[in-house]
Amino acid sequence: MKTEVQPLWTWPVSLLLAGAVLLGAHLWAGLAYRDHVEQQLNLARLPATGGVVILGASKVRCGVLFDQEMAAALAARGQAVEVVRIARPAALFGDFAPAFEALEAIPPRLVLLEADYLALEPNPFRREGRPAALDWRNRARAGLRAIALGDAAFKDTDTHDYNQPSTGSLACVPRGTPRTLAEYAQDMSGRRTSTEGERRKVLARLLKLRELGADIALVDTPRAPAAAAAFPPRLDREMREVLRRGGEANHLAVLAPPSTLRAEHFLDTAHLNGPGRALYSAWLADQISARLAAAPRR
Repeated sequence: MKTEVQPLWTWPVSLLLAGAVLLGAHLWAGLAYRDHVEQQLNLARLPATGGVVILGASKVRCGVLFDQEMAAALAARGQAVEVVRIARPAALFGDFAPAFEALEAIPPRLVLLEADYLALEPNPFRREGRPAALDWRNRARAGLRAIALGDAAFKDTDTHDYNQPSTGSLACVPRGTPRTLAEYAQDMSGRRTSTEGERRKVLARLLKLRELGADIALVDTPRAPAAAAAFPPRLDREMREVLRRGGEANHLAVLAPPSTLRAEHFLDTAHLNGPGRALYSAWLADQISARLAAAPRR
């Protein structure tokens, strides 16, 4: 039986076609993921102008009251202003790109960003052994899944409606088995602070909003006392130095967490429970009120 030999030109053509498929899947993954995240952020809540916006991951979700409750706390302090808390579990800074683009069109009075996004590597909440960033193969695979499954390809492992009044107003509850202190210390030992180039990407977003008239501050979220003791001293020093230098160079306030938080206020190493959220939100409302009073509406 005679075996037919494929012409040599079919090999480069096949490689080009395969490359085109992978590139298309890579690009599709980014577009599909952005659309998925934008829906979750529920940006329709943003005030037309002049509000307060708080951006962060699950620590902000657990630690800060939802929009209407936070606005009521500020009203009790003499500040009648709309508040929008935009939180996403384990969010990367790039996840907030749709929010920043929307805010540039309707500049708020004040924007608060979780400080980890400036101080830590681009994937600040990763577990030990996981990649700091997805490579092209991961993205291409995600794109193929998005083509096959649609929005279900990006189904979150945690609740996806942090930004809805029905659930965003609820205090956090334990979800799954929390990390032990040994696991927490191991995860943190593999982290690093951000590079100059990584910080520039964050600062570009923040400083653009300040140019448009918004006041900007970073919020350093708390750790449980036992987690603070297990946190690598080297990383703690480096993060503090990054925030100090970044704050001074760019005239950004860094709001350190209140000293009144105790072990009984935490669900785990870093997420606040209901009483902890009430205490932390009252402190944050004081900080916001003071900044609004010092920088009257333009």
